[in-house]
Amino acid sequence: MLWIELTNDVYRCHDYDLLEGLVKDANLTTLNDFSIRRWLDDGLNLALMSSNGDCALFEYLGNNVYSGHYLFGTRGKEALESAKDFLKVMFYGYLTHVIVGFVPIEKKHVHLFSRWLGFKDEGETDTLFGKNRLFTLTRKDFING
Repeated sequence: MLWIELTNDVYRCHDYDLLEGLVKDANLTTLNDFSIRRWLDDGLNLALMSSNGDCALFEYLGNNVYSGHYLFGTRGKEALESAKDFLKVMFYGYLTHVIVGFVPIEKKHVHLFSRWLGFKDEGETDTLFGKNRLFTLTRKDFING
């Protein structure tokens, strides 16, 4: 297991077994035969872990733009704080320009959570997995937020 400390509470994780378990629990393995090993082997993709066990996956899309997905073991305020810590690492540690998120239309609680984090709702969009709402957060908005 390899951990690189980025902050006191958030680490970049390369532990395939741990991440495979989290991804399996979140039912992400059914998405286009998703493999966390293949995904992590692309060194531009990032898996971040919080000391409380929460996880964030950031897939590099190009030009310092990432798509994010959270895997929370915690709930409520603790999950919100983990998400904020992940975003700090991305915007300050990796100098990310924009993070985007695609949220299924029916996941209203995730829409609200995204807004609490400062993401802007850009409206509906069609994806390979059906209709989603696109949320975006720029580095500038995060720092000034």
